[in-house]
Amino acid sequence: MERCSAFVTDSSGWHRHQCRRPSKVERKGKRFCTQHDPKHIVAKNKERQEKWEAKWAARRASQAMGDAIQQARCDAVEKLIEIEHCCHPDGLLILPDSMLADSLRRIIGAATGGE
Repeated sequence: MERCSAFVTDSSGWHRHQCRRPSKVERKGKRFCTQHDPKHIVAKNKERQEKWEAKWAARRASQAMGDAIQQARCDAVEKLIEIEHCCHPDGLLILPDSMLADSLRRIIGAATGGE
């Protein structure tokens, strides 16, 4: 049986030799083993590329979702600040013992860096 016509390198990467596997298919007059069959190589590369594309699409979707959530948080804090300023000239200071006021102060403080 004929050997595969592909040339491969040894583990050092310096020496090339003909593949030692028996050939299984013929493409354009050359014999190839399953591993070096050009159609098999194209199919494996396509499969690998599709896998990476799916992974990156999921990552981009996740990032877009995170960006949307962050934008929603910023909008909510801006609305809280607006509500605080229009309720009373002193804002939330008029409600010192209120759990709601404390929560709103913590949210606004965390979002604005404690300003």
